[in-house]
Amino acid sequence: MKPVVKASIGRTAFSLEEEAFNLLKNYLDSLEAHFAGNPSGKEIMEEIEVRIAELLLEKCGPSGVVTAAMARETCDTLGSVKDIDADKNAGADKAADGSAAGGEDGRDKNKRKLYRNPYDKILGGVCSGIAAYFDKDPLLFRLIAVVIFLFFTMTPARTAFWVPIAAYLALWLAIPEARTVRQRYQMRGEKNTLESIMENVEKNADEIGDTARKFAENHHGLFHGAMRAVGAIIGTVFIIVSCAALLALTVTFAGSSAFMPVSAGTLISSLAGPGSVSLCIAAIMVTLGIPFAALLYSGILMAFNLKAPRWKPGLILLLLWIAGLGTLAYMGTKTALELDSGERQYASTSVTLQNGEPLRLKMENSDMDYDYIYVDADEDSYELFMISGDDVYIYPKVRIRRDPAITDIRIEESTVNFNRKDRAPAFCTYSDGVLTLSPVVLSDDRKMAEGGQEITISLPADAAVQVEPPRYHDFTEDQYHTNISLLKDSRNLDLL
Repeated sequence: MKPVVKASIGRTAFSLEEEAFNLLKNYLDSLEAHFAGNPSGKEIMEEIEVRIAELLLEKCGPSGVVTAAMARETCDTLGSVKDIDADKNAGADKAADGSAAGGEDGRDKNKRKLYRNPYDKILGGVCSGIAAYFDKDPLLFRLIAVVIFLFFTMTPARTAFWVPIAAYLALWLAIPEARTVRQRYQMRGEKNTLESIMENVEKNADEIGDTARKFAENHHGLFHGAMRAVGAIIGTVFIIVSCAALLALTVTFAGSSAFMPVSAGTLISSLAGPGSVSLCIAAIMVTLGIPFAALLYSGILMAFNLKAPRWKPGLILLLLWIAGLGTLAYMGTKTALELDSGERQYASTSVTLQNGEPLRLKMENSDMDYDYIYVDADEDSYELFMISGDDVYIYPKVRIRRDPAITDIRIEESTVNFNRKDRAPAFCTYSDGVLTLSPVVLSDDRKMAEGGQEITISLPADAAVQVEPPRYHDFTEDQYHTNISLLKDSRNLDLL
């Protein structure tokens, strides 16, 4: 059993093996002797201890024991006094040769990497991470984010407020968090070495006074606690909002039959085809639900001050959302192209009625038992569709055109064919003064192959036309009937 020594390094308590303790003590003593004549030597040593504590915490955690190998690796990472002298000599040689420096403070901005900053964050550390990448104050980017949010909120389309929120969440999910000590220094374009520590301390020596330094040290816990409280409050709000939105989305989708006369499957099947129903429904749920799931995930991390797991669930959610959105875009584009490719076809016939009899219109199967009905008719038109279960019966729209100059009755059929462009309309038949109209039937296993069916009837001014019962209409007055809640309006509403 190896003896263990308790020690404080960089204001952090550690348990160290005796060999590790002696190694670190000798290392720090040598550095302290080297910086003894430096005006900023005390600050440099404090920063070195903080860096050592960060590296040790990363290797063994807050409750582990520091081994000699960990201590030796930490010292090698930071470097020794000999490394400092070697770097100075190399820098002097380059200056003598006229070599250009890599930047204002010897660092190359191009070596910076973009990370979210978990140690200076209000929400996800996006703004502070971007600020570190561009070497600017995080407050500047936070103010820019607030201004962008207010701009979208105050636009005429006030619902656009979600655009900057979605953009911030996308950046939150896409930009990795600086988890390790190395990543945190890469974020600022720095190296975790003694030379870097000296440069930072000397650079900041003129920028911060003793009073400001003491204030920051004494009130660091208070400020961190305040930020933690703000993050917990915002995270709780995110959790409440996202849970409410997911519940509302689930209830709305599951209970759509309460306010829709036909199931979502029938509507999707009629447009995209029966084989695409499950895929479309899954894509809709993913596209609408994942933004709120991401908001819930972010809220949990913020409310409970958790770190994102290494398997990156945020990135997985983003990829799933992109896949769902892409699927919907593909299916929508495909359906739109099919509908746009349809061509209207026509067929005409003429009939002569005897003894002034009216032309009777028979809506085939209109006497069926129905769940929902819609009738909209006036002196010049007649529209009817009925729903029974998941089957939708859409009857051709009838248009009446009266012309005193004609003596016979002319019937013109027209329809938009999507599949067979050369197929003539064939949805009405005439016999003995009766014109029978057949409906298009949409169901959850049938895709709409043709649409926009119309019949235009041109007849003398004194000729009569009437729709046979039970859907009677004589084209002398207006009528409007429906028991579909989505279609109810203030026009002569009767529930059948």
